Amino acid sequence: MANTLQQLAETGVAIWLDDLSRAQIQSGQLARMVEQGGVVGITTNPTIFAKAIGSGSGYEEQIRDLALRGTAVGETVRLLTAWDVRAACEILRSTASRTAGRDGRVSIEVDPRIAQDPARTATGVKDKAYDDTRYVIDLAAPDTVNTMPAATLDAVANHGRPRGDAIAGTYDAAREVFRDLLQVGIDVDDVVDLLEKQGLAAFAKSWDELIASVTSQLEKAGAEVSASGSVAPIDHDGHTHPTAQASASPT
Repeated sequence: MANTLQQLAETGVAIWLDDLSRAQIQSGQLARMVEQGGVVGITTNPTIFAKAIGSGSGYEEQIRDLALRGTAVGETVRLLTAWDVRAACEILRSTASRTAGRDGRVSIEVDPRIAQDPARTATGVKDKAYDDTRYVIDLAAPDTVNTMPAATLDAVANHGRPRGDAIAGTYDAAREVFRDLLQVGIDVDDVVDLLEKQGLAAFAKSWDELIASVTSQLEKAGAEVSASGSVAPIDHDGHTHPTAQASASPT
């Protein structure tokens, strides 16, 4: 595993994990991926957190505490995700120190209502006809960041065949492909614009799913959640009490 990923690192590829969960942190799995697997950064997104929090694994105690306090849904989202990101930063602290801050970073996507141009991508293949390491091996180049879902990271470590800088010397051929596409009526600018719009719509949908996931977990903890996102605090016996808290937005 280390050999393949080390080759990518020597080419100049910064390997980022496109995944994060409380279970990964508490089990030591994330620390092992950093120490042994060459991961130097982490990306997160609402879909990742919705899945992790929806599983309930590792979040129960904090959610119960927030339900006791009557913490609004939006603020609960912020506190849950910030805990995970802060813990991940701590795991990557030595990486950041070793590289003088070049690596060792964790990204977090925020509420799309306050975000500026949210956009992200990861390198897992969507077309199953493609080799599952294609968007890693074929995009390897100096001074690049490659964000990989855990399955792609495992695939690269298991059977990836790095060949160094795969981009150098390909620019003229790439420009020719763009010219050929234009000749058959495919405008790359239009494609990029469409993909960006679809990506932004998907991001907003993912945020809604995260809100729904957190709401469900608060309700499982015994809290009453209003349509506005406010939460009636519960006591230690599981009884709810009225609250004036109304804001569902993180501050």
